[in-house]
Amino acid sequence: MVFPPHYQIGDSTVDVFSKLPYQPEKISKSLPILGTSKPGYSPIYRNELVIDGDLIYRPNIETSTVFQLFESDVGKFPHNKFLSVPNPNNSTGNGYDYLTYKQVQTLRNQLGSGILYTLNQISPSYNNDFILSIYSPNRYEWTLLDYTTHAFSITTTSLYDTLGPDSIKFILNHTESPVLALTGSKLDHILDLINQADPQNPSLPFLKLLISFDPITLNQKQKAESLGLKLFTLNEIIEIGIKSPQSLIPPTPDSILTICYTSGTSGTPKGVIITHENVLASIMSIHATVDIQPGIMHFSFLPVAHILERVNLFLASPVGGTVHFPKISSDPKTYFNDIKSIKPTHMTLVPRVYNKLESLFKTKIYSTGSWSNRLTKRAIAYKLDKISKNQDPTHHFYDSIVHKKVKSLLGFDNVKYFVSGAAPISGETLLFIRALFNVPKFHEAYGSTETTGGVFLNSGKELKPGTVGPVVPSVEFKLKDVEEMGYTFNKNRTGEILIRGPQVFQGYYKDPENTKDAFEEGDWFKTGDIARIDDQGKVYIIDRRKNFFKLSQGEYIAPEKIENSYVSGNSDFITQIWVYGDSLQSSLAGIIGVDLETLGAFLVKNGLDSNIIKNETKTQELLKSKDFRKLVLKNINSKVLGLQGFEKLKNISIQIDPLSLENETLTPTLKIKRHVAKKYFKDTLDSLYQEGELLNGGKL
Repeated sequence: MVFPPHYQIGDSTVDVFSKLPYQPEKISKSLPILGTSKPGYSPIYRNELVIDGDLIYRPNIETSTVFQLFESDVGKFPHNKFLSVPNPNNSTGNGYDYLTYKQVQTLRNQLGSGILYTLNQISPSYNNDFILSIYSPNRYEWTLLDYTTHAFSITTTSLYDTLGPDSIKFILNHTESPVLALTGSKLDHILDLINQADPQNPSLPFLKLLISFDPITLNQKQKAESLGLKLFTLNEIIEIGIKSPQSLIPPTPDSILTICYTSGTSGTPKGVIITHENVLASIMSIHATVDIQPGIMHFSFLPVAHILERVNLFLASPVGGTVHFPKISSDPKTYFNDIKSIKPTHMTLVPRVYNKLESLFKTKIYSTGSWSNRLTKRAIAYKLDKISKNQDPTHHFYDSIVHKKVKSLLGFDNVKYFVSGAAPISGETLLFIRALFNVPKFHEAYGSTETTGGVFLNSGKELKPGTVGPVVPSVEFKLKDVEEMGYTFNKNRTGEILIRGPQVFQGYYKDPENTKDAFEEGDWFKTGDIARIDDQGKVYIIDRRKNFFKLSQGEYIAPEKIENSYVSGNSDFITQIWVYGDSLQSSLAGIIGVDLETLGAFLVKNGLDSNIIKNETKTQELLKSKDFRKLVLKNINSKVLGLQGFEKLKNISIQIDPLSLENETLTPTLKIKRHVAKKYFKDTLDSLYQEGELLNGGKL
């Protein structure tokens, strides 16, 4: 029995999705399963909707893959607009042409046929048992290729710029990927990457076929051939597929849909294996909770290479919706111009974007006492008051005059709900955005790549923001005691979140050791996140057990790797370092430890008076000086190699031997107790984040 509860056997996918979401009173709590408690753990919790039945992971028994779901969607909505294609010459369509569901299905079949035929011409050993890599920002070709691989049971993986060249090479070689589809702007980079390698030891030996989304030059084609590669445009591959059609190869629920690479604690990317069943379960869990109306208009803002946006795109087709892509995908600064012309029905963003919107409008609204600003402040205050009291916030004058104008400034005219994911968001920011734009719901989700996106999702109308809500109906969870950090279920209803169910990934690709470490008791995924659960079964994320974490924009940070880089590059100055990232912020701060000897040498090297270190008071004044901290930060940042911009420190506190056994920030083996350091340096960290970026003068 895999039907959603309360539904009739024999319901089509259209029938199922037309009845979703469930009423809030049926899906708003997590409940413990009686008899599942054991020492060191909480009971197992499920959403109240499925407390006595099966977890939800497919719409009906006939639909068990994303491929089958789309086939059903095409049958219901063949002529609906599905994917937008930017066309600056189309003034009647807001600069877009559109591919219908039926057209996408046709192009999918032709493109897949062209890929299989072309690769088979290169080497008959290739069938569909290879991994296709995609290196591109958000474009319709990305999603077209995604649906193509579903129909031929081809696994994908994706590359993105913040991985860096070493990680890109690692992923292409780790997957032994023979096909790379990419934009024209990435083509020369990849060709240069191959060209720079030793001919006797090629950097990308498995790569055979490049498919460019953009026109290619004769020089690029010749260069590719000289490197032993075949280079075609996407349109050329489609033409090949038209002439040489191949049979579809439908996937099974266990077929690997994608391998998403994330950076682990060592900084080496780990490939998260995600199946069709995983993704279908994620689609079902979100539709069960969020009011996704027929004909939705989605704007693809977040990177589609990440699982959050990948799943977002799959949510549109069951209700015949349209997915819009940026006109200039490589320039996020232009995205809001596109949003103003599209007027999407909802927005899914990361906290960093919401923070910027909050800062922008607060600066505008609260900077002057003009009549319009005073009116806007009154409107926001009214909304916040009504929201806090769980009362209807409708106000005819404010809604039709103030909020209507504010929403139109960004193209949020038709937005019915916001979603935030990838990192925690401040409750103040959430409430302000909801009140400012007069949007009924603001959902906050919690999940990871390993859980195929969100596994906790709140109602969007929480009176006290901070909870990520109950567990979704496609997984179950329990809390594991972490006594060394003071988190136990029996004492304070806290512990590390363990997740089990159809959304949970299958393991890390070619990495049995990390796969084994990621699970306990066989199938319980250890998230590394500490949570508190209230008496309604709603979850609050309060800490991290693992050493790596996310910044507000969703980038993973491996602090030990970063600390090692700083110490390695600045061994003549830094004696200790602790890197901290606040997941409500977008940048890193650090506690830098020096001793008097290394400090004196640094002063001499930079033309400063080293006699200062003879006076303790003057030394402390120097270390706290903003100008001196700027000098140090600029110096140490210039000496670290192999770090991305988001991995570099943006503000620092310099202290004499700040980490010690005495203040319990170090273990007897001199390892950093990160949870202790976080509490010990709390005031310092708060000050650094309040001060902002030292070198650029911006908010941290």
